[in-house]
Amino acid sequence: MKRFYALVLVVALLVSAMSLTAGAAYLDDANHFTADDAANTGPAGTAKTDDHTEGSTIATAKIPVKFTMGGEGTTTNVYAISYDASELVFTYGAGTSYIWNPEKLKYEVVGNGPTDWTSDNSTITVKNYSDLPVDVEPSFAKDSGVTETVNAAFTPNASSTDGSTDGQTLKLNAAVATGNTTAAGTVRTGTIGVAFSGALTTPYAADSALGTITLTVKVPTP
Repeated sequence: MKRFYALVLVVALLVSAMSLTAGAAYLDDANHFTADDAANTGPAGTAKTDDHTEGSTIATAKIPVKFTMGGEGTTTNVYAISYDASELVFTYGAGTSYIWNPEKLKYEVVGNGPTDWTSDNSTITVKNYSDLPVDVEPSFAKDSGVTETVNAAFTPNASSTDGSTDGQTLKLNAAVATGNTTAAGTVRTGTIGVAFSGALTTPYAADSALGTITLTVKVPTP
């Protein structure tokens, strides 16, 4: 009989220990937010099922959320400039034009004289698709086959929105506002007028090479 009672006592102690351990595990959780529902250990129960109707709030927990601003990202700039591919063909000695003068009752010479340089296309169009501004500088090198002196004059032009001019330099704005990484940009367009001067005394064949115009794109100077 003594062994029987001893066995019962051991079982009772084990059951008691298990109850205490189960209750302590919940109450000791630093993030528990309902009270002990059984109300037999710890604080009085506040979340008993008998005290709530369907859909009512049992308990609430407020969980703080933090954030950190990410480091500043990088922006990759891209230069992209184009020019019109129309061929520049000039005519030297375009002939003489006349206009009737009714006061003198005779024709008078006007327009292009026999030594003028004329062209149906004497303008270069330059477009800036880049996200940075650029300077475009034109220059001319005469072909070695032309023995006389021929000079080129350039007249850059751009609207105040697209850019500006500085002497013979075309200054085109960036296609997008600085720092604006969301809005779509606008292509910036400018033109460079081309004119030649110089007298030719040697006969040349049609479509002779006059020279080469070089467009040099540079990073703008302050």
